[in-house]
Amino acid sequence: MKILLPTDFSNNAKKAIDYAIQCFPNADFTLLHIVYLHQAGSTMIVDINHELVKANQPKINELILQLKQKNSQLKIKGKVDVGFFSQTIIELTQEIEIDLIILGTKGSSGLEEVLIGSNAADVVKNVNKPILIVPHNCEVKCPQHILLSSDFSPESQKKEMNLIDTIRTYFNAQLDLLHVFSSKDKTKDVNYSDLIEKKEVEIHVISSEIIEDAILSYAHEKKYDLITLIPKDRGLIRNLFHHSITKKLSMHSDIPLLIWK
Repeated sequence: MKILLPTDFSNNAKKAIDYAIQCFPNADFTLLHIVYLHQAGSTMIVDINHELVKANQPKINELILQLKQKNSQLKIKGKVDVGFFSQTIIELTQEIEIDLIILGTKGSSGLEEVLIGSNAADVVKNVNKPILIVPHNCEVKCPQHILLSSDFSPESQKKEMNLIDTIRTYFNAQLDLLHVFSSKDKTKDVNYSDLIEKKEVEIHVISSEIIEDAILSYAHEKKYDLITLIPKDRGLIRNLFHHSITKKLSMHSDIPLLIWK
């Protein structure tokens, strides 16, 4: 498994790295530090970009050294690149076939504060890879109790069948489904008996008009230590609606959030 760990060397990013190593000890990790691209038509700007890469490479090397001192078997390498945040991540995930991206966040101040500012919100929107968001105030431990938020649509059910198997290859954890039903919910009833029988999951249904708050409240009440969402692709309106939920959860959750794409 190949995991990308963008870092700005902050405490938030270090928490995400610690979480990644704890939960995926056998993965191949790539630390990525992105130097913001300075654009101009002069040789001077090209030289500045080059010097910024050179200046930051020792920081990546030192961080790798520190991590390997704690775990000599750790498979990890570092890369400093020049570019725009989300575009650089997109290009690198294609170049080395990344399976998962893990980002650190301040949690209460949210996705807009992930790593190096609001540009990181584009990662959730534009990068077509699973993304695990790790709040700075969460406990570093492998999830044992996972909540998968579902809209109970036939499309979701197909994806969830595969996702449940994938998550269980990552974690030996209990996994439950939650559907938050609102008065605007026009989704027809879906028969989940097959999924319950084959995948051995529990399904919970609650009613609320504020879906993201209901998910978080339920997750805290039942002491889940990972929330999973599957962004939907069913037209502009529903996409915007679901991305809104994803963003709000990221902005307020102190529970790690796995956005599965």
